[in-house]
Amino acid sequence: MPSGSLRQLHGCPSWYNFNSRLKHPVSNFSLPSGLLLSPMLFHSDPQSSPTAAATNYGTGFYIDIPNAKYQGADVDVILTAGHNLISQNKEKSKNLRVFSGDDDEKGWPVPEDNVKICPEYADKPNETGSAFDWAVIFKPKDMSKKKTWKGFQFNLAFAANPPRSGGEGSLQKFMAARIWVSGYSIRNTPSNRKGALRYSAEKGWPTGLKRLSYKVRTEPGMSGSPVWAVCDDELTVVGIHTTGEDRANAPNVSQGVRLDLDILERLFNWTGTAVRSKKLKVATAHPFSAEGLYLSFSSSSKDPARVRLGADGLDTVLDTLPFGRRLVPDGSNIVSKNPATFVFRLHRPSDTPNTPAAGEESQDQWVLLDTVRNRVLLSPTLQKHCAFTFQRKGKNGPFGICPAESKDQQLTLGSKYIRREDSCYGPVESSEVSFTPWYGTPTSLFCFE
Repeated sequence: MPSGSLRQLHGCPSWYNFNSRLKHPVSNFSLPSGLLLSPMLFHSDPQSSPTAAATNYGTGFYIDIPNAKYQGADVDVILTAGHNLISQNKEKSKNLRVFSGDDDEKGWPVPEDNVKICPEYADKPNETGSAFDWAVIFKPKDMSKKKTWKGFQFNLAFAANPPRSGGEGSLQKFMAARIWVSGYSIRNTPSNRKGALRYSAEKGWPTGLKRLSYKVRTEPGMSGSPVWAVCDDELTVVGIHTTGEDRANAPNVSQGVRLDLDILERLFNWTGTAVRSKKLKVATAHPFSAEGLYLSFSSSSKDPARVRLGADGLDTVLDTLPFGRRLVPDGSNIVSKNPATFVFRLHRPSDTPNTPAAGEESQDQWVLLDTVRNRVLLSPTLQKHCAFTFQRKGKNGPFGICPAESKDQQLTLGSKYIRREDSCYGPVESSEVSFTPWYGTPTSLFCFE
């Protein structure tokens, strides 16, 4: 092992039974809880320079961003604390290496271009308890190794909805049950000379819109650890640990940055995983191929979606964002078998803030797939019934849309009551937005325009 470095340690503590939290218990469960960052701050390797500063350590973790690319290459996405990668006087880490496994002796030397520090934090890295204390590293995928674990999952509902709301998908309720922090301690004790993976769990709560607090004792080296819990069989991360306990004023309470919509939107932009400002069009709309058939919402957000003939005057423009991925057990590890899920949001101008000001409500409108009442609506709250999977014919061909909570149905836009000659009276629309049976192959196909 290189001097002054730590490795990822696997396994879970004997005092916690993960199987009791899973609907489908697995045997010999091993938790890949993160990976170690071993950054050299400000200076070159101290082994080659006796005047260099000591090595600094921190923790990071994989997050499963589907089909992530960076600079044209497939990448794994690593989140960590911003202060692991930049000093208070704005000097960035040098000789940064990532160690991501028990057998990873040399680590991966991180190119400077593969690191992004939250711009607001890079501008003010000396701000204690900053809500912007986060950074990301893009690691090229090693296609020669079969990776069974894609990383921690995220739940876009926890990120997008007000954290203190009391409804379904409430982050406050999720954290009140039990929240985990798992990272690498570097305390030099006889039982922990080289750093060990520490697990701590207790109740937590949102602190404002962008910070989290939790009754968890943390140690040096754990900055950048995932703040997570098990949600619907998924290891779901909701924050990044950044601040240890204040023993004088708030003993046993640590804090972190909330993984909110602002952070995820930036990750989606950097990795090219969001599709923005597109109309949803029926791929084959015979006999209306010339005009096209489109999904349309009226100016009243309470009205169900309709089918519209032609794009002239159509202002229903959508953003497509990843929602998360459901995990299923397989043998001795948790692996992701199900496809990634996505959601539609009414497109908003690029200058609209992702995080509303204190006391303000988000103006986002999410497309809700109501399969029970056979309709499509807009919802100010992001719910699990907004999520769907793409079912494609070919890699870049047209696609079907299947609600994630009802896998035997597909979205369909009909045209039985569309009359081209009615266009003299104004826009031609019908209420033929419905869900039809899904038999494993998409028969109702769409494309973006």
